[in-house]
Amino acid sequence: MSKGIIANSMMNAAAGMLLLVTGFVSSIITARLLGPEANGIVAFSLWLVVTGASIAELGSSITLLKTLPQLSAQGYGLEQRKGFASILVTFMVCSTLVLLGLYAMFFLTSEEMHWADTAPSVALVTGILFFVQAIGSFVKFYLIGEKRLGTFFQLTLIVSVFQLAGVAFGAVF
Repeated sequence: MSKGIIANSMMNAAAGMLLLVTGFVSSIITARLLGPEANGIVAFSLWLVVTGASIAELGSSITLLKTLPQLSAQGYGLEQRKGFASILVTFMVCSTLVLLGLYAMFFLTSEEMHWADTAPSVALVTGILFFVQAIGSFVKFYLIGEKRLGTFFQLTLIVSVFQLAGVAFGAVF
C-alpha cells in the first residue's frame, strides 16, 4: 500500500474525528448553558442548516470526489481542475442564495407562528450558518478531491477552535 494513501487516510480520519468531537463538545456546552428549550431551538436550527446545505450543494460533493481525481489522472492541470470546480461552485452558490431567499421569505411571512422570543436572532444566525456551511462543504470536498488532506486537517482544526469559541460565546451571551 502506498505511503500517500495511508497518510491521506489517517489525515481524513483525524479531521473527521475532530469534527465529531467538536460537535459533541459544542452540544454539551449548549445543553448545559442554555437549558432544554434553547437547546431544542439550536438543534432545530442546526437541522435546517445541515439539510439546506445538503440540498444546496446539488450533488457537487460527489461530483468533486469522483471527477477531480479522474481529471488529474487524465493529465488535466491544476488550473483546469480549478476551472471545473469554479463552474460547480457557481451553481452551488446560486442554489444556496435561492434557498436562503426562500428561507428569509418564509420567516418574514410567518411572523405570527414564532413561538420563541429569540426567533429573529435565531433565524438570522441560522441563515448565516446555512450559507457558511454550504460554502464550507464545497471547500471540504474540493480539498479531499484534490487529495490535499493536510490542508483539510489544518482548516478543520482552525474551524473547530472558532466553533468552540463561538458556541461558548453565543451560549453565554
